[in-house]
Amino acid sequence: MPKMLLALASTTVIVMTAIPGLSAPNPQAPLPPAANDHQIAIGVVNVTTVYLQMKEPKKLSEAMHSQQEQLQKEQQQREQALSDMVKRRNDFKPGSAQFDDETRKIEDEQVKYQVWVATARAQLDRQAKKNLKQIFDHIQQATRDVAQQMHLNVVIADQSPEIGPDLSAVSVQELSQRLSSRAVLYYDKKADITDEVLTRVEANLANGAAAAGAK
Repeated sequence: MPKMLLALASTTVIVMTAIPGLSAPNPQAPLPPAANDHQIAIGVVNVTTVYLQMKEPKKLSEAMHSQQEQLQKEQQQREQALSDMVKRRNDFKPGSAQFDDETRKIEDEQVKYQVWVATARAQLDRQAKKNLKQIFDHIQQATRDVAQQMHLNVVIADQSPEIGPDLSAVSVQELSQRLSSRAVLYYDKKADITDEVLTRVEANLANGAAAAGAK
């Protein structure tokens, strides 16, 4: 090693050892505990459990079912009207002016019927998506409320699929997909805030309904 580098190295050692309390780090020494400000508190919510036990999905499902029944009745009425038009056309001789006129009316109604069916299906699909988004927005809001109350920094949504002890009815590919889709592999009861979120989401919905009724 050149003399200049040796001199610098020696100077460095002298300076390091001359400062009180300053020494080279020991790779075997344990790391100091993290400050409280840097500790992260984590909670876990089983979203499926909250969804299945909420009252809101059942109410929205009943409303959707009622709407579907009404549309089904209207569909039957429209189909019956078309059938009646076909029967009336049979009173006229094929090729006659009356027969052709009734045929045009039937074709017009068939087009209207097809448009109505497509529109009704689109409306139901849009309403179903809106309901689902609304439910999960309420779950997310309740989770946020509980997390802030419990001073949690992160909340993980556990939607791991159930895997029973009997695997005879499950293919290897399906089992592999279920296992790989697990979002959480382990958490203890202290981290589980599912019950708290369920309680909060029901309270939020009740308060929202009461506020809406008071207006």
